[in-house]
Amino acid sequence: MEEYLIETSSIDYINCHIQEKVRELKNQSEDNLDYIKRSYIFVGDEIPHSWDIKIE
Repeated sequence: MEEYLIETSSIDYINCHIQEKVRELKNQSEDNLDYIKRSYIFVGDEIPHSWDIKIE
């Protein structure tokens, strides 16, 4: 599992903007399950995906 958690140039989860969003989502959440749901919805609704913006 560790190999899937390594930070890369395209997966920059240490970035201060990402960490700020993490704190925001956690602070809004009632518990871990709520945090997971909020995170999932945020990524699906707010992060452009290659199919959504028609790039490969």
